[in-house]
Amino acid sequence: MAKIKFKERIVPDEGRHLVTLKGVKEIENRFYNPTEHGEGYKTQFEWTFEYDDKQGMEIRCFSTLSPTLYQGKKNKMLEIEEALLGKYLSAEEMKEIDDTDALIGMKCYITVVHKPTEDGQIGAKVVLFESVTKK
Repeated sequence: MAKIKFKERIVPDEGRHLVTLKGVKEIENRFYNPTEHGEGYKTQFEWTFEYDDKQGMEIRCFSTLSPTLYQGKKNKMLEIEEALLGKYLSAEEMKEIDDTDALIGMKCYITVVHKPTEDGQIGAKVVLFESVTKK
């Protein structure tokens, strides 16, 4: 007989937290619309971080597959990489990082805010990534 296992939804804590990158995987972008987006938006990265002060509490963030700087604005992937590495990346350094596995286990600070979702629940969103040690 199959057993039903209830899993309580845990909302990651709001505020600034030290986290460790546990994993990165490429997933299908559920917001991809072929009439509005190019092929590059069909997939995205899912970044999984674990809170250092609460083992087992995780938060996920999503980004494009490529770090970019456009008109002075960094995309989320570039913000994450710079926070984990603790330094600003030049265009050449961005090209050199081609494997997210090298970032696994690195730490950074994240700032999380709570926002109500359309179905009335509370959603957690990472709004800022900061390095542990800025270089």
